[in-house]
Amino acid sequence: MKAFLSDLQFSSLTREEPSVIQASVIDKIVNAYYSKETQPSAGPTDLVTQLMQNDAKLMAEIESLQSTLSVALARMRELELQNSELMKRVLQLQASPDRVAGKTRSAQDSYVLTDDLTVHSLHMSPLV
Repeated sequence: MKAFLSDLQFSSLTREEPSVIQASVIDKIVNAYYSKETQPSAGPTDLVTQLMQNDAKLMAEIESLQSTLSVALARMRELELQNSELMKRVLQLQASPDRVAGKTRSAQDSYVLTDDLTVHSLHMSPLV
């Protein structure tokens, strides 16, 4: 295989001097192949170790997301309670102008009635 790659490195080049870029690309391909060839193949224990590490990373990420979700849900419950309290207050305020207006009207009516009685009583009295 080394002989084939060595032949490949120079056979595809034209009779002219190869450019530096072409030579560097071919060298990168050859070096990548040889470095791949020299790496020991991963055994079952290496694969299991990698899977366990990946599993641990995923579990940590899941736990982080779960804690973030629980915080978000707690905040959402708080906001819902605040919203319901605000809605109760809005309903109270909407109902209170009627009560205030009713009290004001009854106070005005009683004032007018008292004023009318005073005026009538003054006019009827012969002493005044």
